[in-house]
Amino acid sequence: MTRYFILFLVLLACVCNAQVTAAITPTDKPLLVTFHATDEKISSVLDRVAETSKARLMLEKTAADIKINTWVKDLPIDEALTALCKAGDVEWRKIYIKADSPLLKKPDSMAATVRLMAGMQYPDILIDKTSKPESLVHIANQPAVDAIPEKMRKDLGMVAVYLITNDKA
Repeated sequence: MTRYFILFLVLLACVCNAQVTAAITPTDKPLLVTFHATDEKISSVLDRVAETSKARLMLEKTAADIKINTWVKDLPIDEALTALCKAGDVEWRKIYIKADSPLLKKPDSMAATVRLMAGMQYPDILIDKTSKPESLVHIANQPAVDAIPEKMRKDLGMVAVYLITNDKA
C-alpha cells in the first residue's frame, strides 16, 4: 500500500505545475537545468529557470501566456531553452548588453531592437569613432560573441541576457 501511495505522489508531482532544478557543476562544465511543464505558461516556467539557474532571462510580452508541455533533465541552459522554446514555438537569443542599459527593463523594446539588428541585409558593420564615445558591432550570421573573450565582455560592462521572443506574433 505504501508503494502505491508513493507512486501516486510521484505521478501527482509530474502532472502538477512545472518543477525546475539546477545544479552547479565544476567550473569546466555548464550549469545543468531540469524542469517539467504540463500545460503551463512559458512565463511561469522561465521564472523558475531564472531563479534556479541565476541566468538573466527576458520574455517578450507576446510570448508570456503561451502554454507548453515539455520535460528537460540535466541540460545546459542553452539546450534547455531550445527545448522550452520548441515546445512554445518561440525563439531565444543570447545577447550581451551593458549592465545599465534601459533595455534590460523593457523586454518588448529589446526584442524589437534585436529583430531590427538581425534583419539587417547589408554587410557587417563596425563603427569605431563617432561624436559620442560609443561603438557598434553588428555581425550577421556569425558567432562573434563566442570570439570575444569573457574578460573583454566584463571590462566593457556587458552582461549576458537570454531574450525569449515570439517572432511569429
